[in-house]
Amino acid sequence: MKRREFITCLAGAAAWPVASYAQQPTALLPVPRQDWLDRWREPILEPELPIIDPHHHLWVRPGWRYMLDDLLADTGTGHNIVATVFVQALSMQRDSGPVEMRPVGETEFINGVAAICASGYCGKTRACAGIVGHADLKLGGRVEAVLTALARAGGDRFRGIRHITAWDADTSYKILTRNATITEKAALFAGTAARFYRLNAIG
Repeated sequence: MKRREFITCLAGAAAWPVASYAQQPTALLPVPRQDWLDRWREPILEPELPIIDPHHHLWVRPGWRYMLDDLLADTGTGHNIVATVFVQALSMQRDSGPVEMRPVGETEFINGVAAICASGYCGKTRACAGIVGHADLKLGGRVEAVLTALARAGGDRFRGIRHITAWDADTSYKILTRNATITEKAALFAGTAARFYRLNAIG
């Protein structure tokens, strides 16, 4: 089996549980818009310059996928991409067990992808050499167990977590307006600082 075929097979196998769950497997594997991508080509200015891609995702969602084969196709267009950093995308999570521990499955999966790339089988790019996972900081003290599990799952590739705060369905979150009082601002800062203090203490 050729390398490209193997990587595509790996991505397809990873997509299978999600496709079964959504009951629309054909919708999960859209044909890439290669004609659109090929409309513009720019010269590589410094093809030997080592580059680390600091932020990318791998995911399988209804009607949308971006997996290892897609990433390597993008990193192999001429630039010297020597490594990448994966940032959580709420995909490939565990489908059972405590809800707060389910994001650990994504880190487990990504660490496996990273191990494949570290073998050199997929070329020079060490994809997912750094891993940023997800833990729900609203768990309070209970988040410590999740962070410990993430660190174990990611090994020496695990670098931290991302907790997206730009939007949330929970309307109880406090949104500071331009006219927020000093007290409101201080309360929000204190709560955030306390959470990050716990992260720092854990290491």
